[in-house]
Amino acid sequence: MTIPELEAQLLALTPIDKAEAISILTQSLKLDCYPHLSAADLVNVWAYSEAYPDEIESAIRQQDEADEI
Repeated sequence: MTIPELEAQLLALTPIDKAEAISILTQSLKLDCYPHLSAADLVNVWAYSEAYPDEIESAIRQQDEADEI
């Protein structure tokens, strides 16, 4: 299976099925640095990032500008 084929199948999943797929993936990724994160946390982050891309880009830009000072 190719990545584009997998992407099409993942996008066709229901939100509940996506959460289960993320849970499976996070277990295999071993997020040692972030043990407090759950699959539901990742689903929420991805949903937020899709809903508010401009807000996120603005926050990143502001942080980059603050780091330059």
